[in-house]
Formats: sequence, C-alpha cells, structure tokens
Amino acid sequence: MKAWLPFFYALSVSFCTVYSFGSEFHLKEAREVTYEITDSNPKVKSETAIVRGHRKGSTNVIEFYSKLFLQVREKQDLAIAVNKSGLPEAKRLNGTSTLLNAPDAMTAIRVCAQLAQLPYVKSAHPITRRQKILFSSYAPAPKDPYFQFQWHLEDRDTNGTPRGTDIDARSAWAVSKGEGVIVGIADDGVEITHPELVTAATDSPHFNYADKTTDAGPSSSFDRHGTAVAGLIAAEGDNNVGITGVAPHAKIANWKIFDFGSFVMNDDDLFNLYQFHSDIVGVQNHSWGEASVSLAPSSSLEKMGIENAVTLGRGGKGVVIVRAAGNGRLNGGDANFDESPSNPYVIAVGAVKESGEFASYSSPGACILVAGPGGDTASATLFTTDRQGTEGYNFANYTNDFANYAFEGSGFVGTSGSSPIVAGIAALVLSANTNLTYRDVQQIILLSARHVDLRDSDMSTNAAGLRVSHNVGYGVPDAGVAVRLAKKWVNRPAATNLVFTTNVSSPIPDDGLRVRLIGGPEAISNLGATPSLGIPIDKSSMILPLVDIGRGAIITNSVAGKAALIQRGDISFKEKIDNAASAGASLVIVYNSSGGTDRVNMGQTEHTAIPSVFISQQDGEGLQQFLATNGTASVQLQINSAVTSIQVTNTLICEHVSVRIKSDHHTNSQLRITLTSPQGTCSVLQRLSFNPDPLEDWTYYSTHHFFESSAGVWTVAVTDEMPGGTGTVSEVELKLEGVAITDADGNGLDDEWELTNLGSIGNNPAADPDKDGYSNAIEQILQTQPLQFDAPLRLDFSRWNKDYS
Repeated sequence: MKAWLPFFYALSVSFCTVYSFGSEFHLKEAREVTYEITDSNPKVKSETAIVRGHRKGSTNVIEFYSKLFLQVREKQDLAIAVNKSGLPEAKRLNGTSTLLNAPDAMTAIRVCAQLAQLPYVKSAHPITRRQKILFSSYAPAPKDPYFQFQWHLEDRDTNGTPRGTDIDARSAWAVSKGEGVIVGIADDGVEITHPELVTAATDSPHFNYADKTTDAGPSSSFDRHGTAVAGLIAAEGDNNVGITGVAPHAKIANWKIFDFGSFVMNDDDLFNLYQFHSDIVGVQNHSWGEASVSLAPSSSLEKMGIENAVTLGRGGKGVVIVRAAGNGRLNGGDANFDESPSNPYVIAVGAVKESGEFASYSSPGACILVAGPGGDTASATLFTTDRQGTEGYNFANYTNDFANYAFEGSGFVGTSGSSPIVAGIAALVLSANTNLTYRDVQQIILLSARHVDLRDSDMSTNAAGLRVSHNVGYGVPDAGVAVRLAKKWVNRPAATNLVFTTNVSSPIPDDGLRVRLIGGPEAISNLGATPSLGIPIDKSSMILPLVDIGRGAIITNSVAGKAALIQRGDISFKEKIDNAASAGASLVIVYNSSGGTDRVNMGQTEHTAIPSVFISQQDGEGLQQFLATNGTASVQLQINSAVTSIQVTNTLICEHVSVRIKSDHHTNSQLRITLTSPQGTCSVLQRLSFNPDPLEDWTYYSTHHFFESSAGVWTVAVTDEMPGGTGTVSEVELKLEGVAITDADGNGLDDEWELTNLGSIGNNPAADPDKDGYSNAIEQILQTQPLQFDAPLRLDFSRWNKDYS
C-alpha cells in the first residue's frame, strides 16, 4: 500500500479538492456522467468500503465498489494513466483497459474523477451494482397452504387457464406487495394476535373508540367481522401458514368502531376517525354503512373529517378511502341513498361472485366506481382469517389450523369482503408509487378494471370509450395492471369544480311510463307500466307490432321485431322474457293474472336480454281482447318526465358528477331519476325502490362520466313510474368536477394534445387508432401515444406453476 500512496496523493493534491458525502463527481463511462454520493451502505457488513449514490437527476440507487475500470484511447497511454492513479492493477483486460484496486470505494471514486479529466482517458469509473428486476410477469405462488382456495386472488388451473374472476394478484406482486403502506381498518376489532396478522399489526396506530384506549381487539363473540376483513387486506404471505392478503407486506391499523355489535361512533368521533394518523395511514377501509334503504345523510362533521383526510392527509396527497357499496339490492337499496359510499372523495365498491356476475345482494348505484370479488351464498365464498379456535364465523371443532379461518359454509360474503380486496389493491398501488394523490389512485384503479360479465344488461360505453355499469362500476380491478400504471403514472393536474343551478318549477307527471296502443280504443290506448330490473327504459321506444303469445312457456313461431304480450304465471318473469327474446321479440309486456288494477315489480329480471314492462290484469286483458278481435295492433313505450336541461360552455375532462334535486314529491320510491351527458351517457341516479322517504333535498353522485367532455347540454329527467304520487321538481343543481382544458370542438380532448399527437382537432375520444385497447381519451390521461401501440396486455412465456415445465 505504501508503494502507491505517494503517487495518489500527489495527483489529488494537484487538484486541491476535498470530498465528503453529498459531493458530486464527474466520471467517464460510455458517456460522461455526474454522480451524487449519498451515504455508506448500512446493509453491507463485511465490506464497509461500499458507498451509495445516484446519477444526478435520477433517484435510482447505485452502489460503488473499491475496484475501478480504466480505459485509455491509445495503448501507449495505459501505463501513464495507471502510474498517475497510484493504484495497483487487479487485472489487465487488454492493451487499453485494466482493472485497478483502491483501498475503499470513496478512494476509487476520487481517483476516477481525477482520471476523467485527462484527455487520453476514455473511461474511468468504479465497479458498480445497480438496481435490477427479474423480467417475470408473475411472482411465485406464495408458500401458504390455503392460497389455492383464495379464488379472489388467483382463480386459475395449474396451467394458468382462468376458471373464474380474480384480481390477478401474482402479477401485481412481481412489482409490489404493499411495503410501506398502513391500511386503517374501521370495524369491530381485529384479533391482532392471529398468526397471519400479528406482523402486520405490530407498531401500528390502533384505537378503540368504545373505551378510548389503544386496545382495539374483539370484546365479544359478536366481534368477528374485522378479523375477516383484515385477512383479506394484509394476511402475511409466504410464511407457510394459512392464506395471504392482497397486500401481504402492508401494515394494518386496528380501529374499533363497533362493540358488541353496536355502532359506537358519534359525529365528533367520526370527524376524528377519518383524520386519525392521516399523516402515515395511506388507505382506509370501511366495510359498514346504513342499515336501511332510507336516505342516509352524513353529518357535517363526518363530511368535514373525510374532506380533511383526502385533502390534507399524506402531506396533502390524501388518504385513499375505500367503502363497501352495501348489501341492499334485494330490498331495493341503492348506494346513492347513503352519503357515505356516494361521497366522491371515496371509492365505492360493489361485489361480484366467482363467475364475474354482480352478486345477488350487491347494491347498485351510479356512484359505484368498481367492484371486487365478494362471493355469494349460492356461489363460492371468500377464504379469509377468522377468530382463533371456535370463536368467529367458523365455530366447528377442528384439530388443525382450519379453526382459524372462515371458508366455504362459514366463509365471508358481501361488499364487506369486496371492499377490503380493493383497499388491498390501493395499498399495492401506493406502495408502487408513493407520490400519488387520492384522485390518482381512484383513476388508476378504474382504468385497471375490466368487465368479466359482458351479459350485464345495464352495461354501456361512455364517450371516453370505457365500459361502465350501475352494478359493478368500471368492473373488477386488475391489480397487475394497476401497479404497472402506478409506476409510470403522471399525476393529474388539480381539479376544477363547476356548479350550475336552475330554479324552474317542473311538475312530475304521475305514472309516467306508458304503453300507448296505436289506433285502439281510448280505454286501453294509454296504459301505466312498471319497468323490469333489466335493460333500462329511459326514452320512448319504436312503434312495434304487438303479438299475444299466451304465458310464453313455449313459443313456436317467430316474433322477430315485435312486442310480445305475455300473461303472468307458470314460469318466472325471466324465463318469459328470455323465451320471447329467443323468438326474436324486441319488447315484452307482461300483464298480471289477477289483482285487477294491481302492478308488481318483476323480480330477478336483471339479466334479461330485452326491455320489458309489467301492466295490470285489467289493462293486459284489454289488450289481449283487442288483439283477438282485430288481429293486429301496434304499441309504443313512452316516457313522460319532468325534464331539466342545463347548458355548459366550459370544457373539463370530467371526473365525478353530482346532481342535487329539491322536490315536494311525497313518495321517493316511485321515482326514476337520470342524468344524461351531452354525449348521451345515461346515469341512473335513482330507480324504483322501497325507499319510504319523500324527495325533498338530496344529492346524487355518478362516476359514469369519467373522462367525458363537460361541454354541451346535460339533461336531468325525473319520472314517476307508479300511480298515486304527485309532486314538482323545484330546483336542480349540477356540479361537475374535472380538469380544465382548451377544447374548441368540445370533444374532451385538449386541442394542443390533439394537434401534437393526432395532427388535427375533432377526433373521436372513444376511438382507438393504434388498436392497443386504450381510447384517445385514455391515452390523453396516461400521456401515451395514441398512434403508437401501448398494449396493456403482452405475450409472456413465464412458467405459471413451478411444478410443471
């Protein structure tokens, strides 16, 4: 060492430079580059000489070693350069290149910086180690024995062939497992001593709102819900025990808000709950909500707490709040009746069963952003953590650790299960990119979603080219797509709000959905009708020939292009409608077989293929007799509504949209309320229900207009679909949230972006000229090239199962 030190010191002193951590060094590699040295590497115990830094302008960490590479331009200069370095050669590579040994990494960096200034030196830099990843699309299957039963994470056979609906978890885990993210779980207390949850719960901010302590565990046999929710989010993976969570490396904060099955929160507590440790809690899950189908407003304090969490939390980036949409479908519930999930600051989550169809219980609503696997009572349930032993959902006496899990008959079902799955995806997204705002996470999750059940009769495509449904929102998120979008996401600009109000009084016609018989007697020429639960009827139909097909059990003749008149009885409503559709009918009119003037709601008709309505026995028999006498007749469905139109000249790329309605109609359950955008996308804000409240003053929210243009005429229609109720719409307020753009043609594409990327303005935002699956509107959001293939899907030759070649 003493033999070469004098040469090095002579070189360094001649440049008169003093170095320390934080200094910049200009080196020569294949090109000239400047590095910033940050610190020593604390992970390296045997070789303290290694230091860390990064290329100036980059955050990618680089480790520098004590060995350095030297290359000169001409052979005769190599010995001169080695001599000037004062370092011994480790290995001569060729006539112009060699490796040199320095006593430590900082010395290697300093010498390279000096050598880089010599004109005959082509390259001088330390040996480095840089961040790399394996180019595999899927993480290995976790070593958890019950992972095979977690269909919501991976529902595929051993060859990777899909069997049902899953969130593509292993694709996400190749990028992120939720590291560094804390998920707050507001529930009935999590059993944090569970082997799957103890790691995730360690050193997290827990709180019990019942007794105001940090002991937030279950306090009775009723407290079992939160433990199941926690397992879906963050059960420890790869620990050779049980299951894995969606975000197996995330942390959980246990917030007890139910005790002995009772809700313990007042308004002040709710205000504090949403903001509790919002500086470090990145995601919140709320698998609870209103217990009835009545309108459920949030208090001013609760709303303020939510707003503070998403505007001030995480250093202003906002806490991502995820909420269950509710399990009220069979009781006529709608997520828009509850201000907690319909709040645009939160992600409202519906539920699907394993097949991808919306779950039988899952409340619909225009405010629903996405859906997650929730299972169903007649389908697969969710396999998750349960209270240990015979406590909890699974109270059977098992001799192994099956006792600590809920599954099969004791498995978890509901939007209470789908919500934490989406909360887990949000944790993966934030872990992949900590700079995202709550709006960015919302939009990443909706853009990652896809519809599995393309038979959903409620599904439509909005003007941005996105499929959306009141049952499942934009579909089920693909966690793999979500984390990859997060890695390259450019944060959206700040949002702008526009508010428009009209106070024109509009009477609501009673029993506004009508069957009009063309050219028939007055008594049956204009009949009240009740819609099915299937394809929505929000505009007048074509005039169609009417044909009587009895009870519709067997249809032997074609009824193509006609309206089918069918009597109730023998088979279900759905079977009647499907039989008529198979025979070619365009519309079905079902009439009652008893009850005189009574009308009913046609249950279980959500998946029917054509529009259908129900009329009374009296009216149906009148039509049947007219057909028997006259042979032919034609009918048309007509809509009589209170319609409010609002002209918008400002152009935003829309995000959340809301409509506030004031009315004196005394029977809210009779009303259908729709919002139609200038591009024709229809949001059903309310449908026929069992809601007993009058419509006095309520705000409805919709996610269906994401990335559409705000410019043009928006239409709000209020239709009374049952007899006996009257009222007037006295005020309508339209609120649009989105990003302002310059858009002369009003198509939702910024003019400068269009000119730069498409060469002209006036392009169709829903078009996909490069056929990569992303419309022009979405390419604009992603800041990708609309004429360059950027497919979200790619060929992959990864081995799915390590046991099969």
